[in-house]
Amino acid sequence: GLASVAANDIRIRYVYPGSPAGRAGLSRADRLMMINDREVRASSQSDIDYINSSMNESTIKLTVEKKDGSTATADLVENTYTVNPVFKKKVLRAGSSKVGSFVFDTFTRLSNTQIALDEAFAEFAGAGVTDLVVYLSYNEGGYVHTAEYLCNLIAPSSMNGSVMYSELYN
Repeated sequence: GLASVAANDIRIRYVYPGSPAGRAGLSRADRLMMINDREVRASSQSDIDYINSSMNESTIKLTVEKKDGSTATADLVENTYTVNPVFKKKVLRAGSSKVGSFVFDTFTRLSNTQIALDEAFAEFAGAGVTDLVVYLSYNEGGYVHTAEYLCNLIAPSSMNGSVMYSELYN
């Protein structure tokens, strides 16, 4: 995904690990300089239309400025890959508590997501995690069954009725 910081400062907002862009070494916050050898600008609607149409092509050449100021070129070819929706998981300490933290990228089909979620929660349980942070910043939604599964991992059905409504809002 792309995000515009300013008219001529288009940055890569997100790169899926394992995607063609990820394998090519592109990363979050790289500044897009050229698409197919054409300078990138977003100062007019035609510039924006060119950027959008280019991103839908099956092949594309991107030139970016990396965080260290170097320039890199990536020739990307559209390809199929499997998104791992759970990544950057960590166990953090907050005082005497252990906090499980992970980025949950997308609510893909449960058949794709269940194993990754189960692994994360098993790791957290093994580490003695008592609190949880789930980052959903770039999550654009998806399958309801997957959302339900995640909710049940966080607050299992065995907890139903254990918290009174009045306790939550008083």
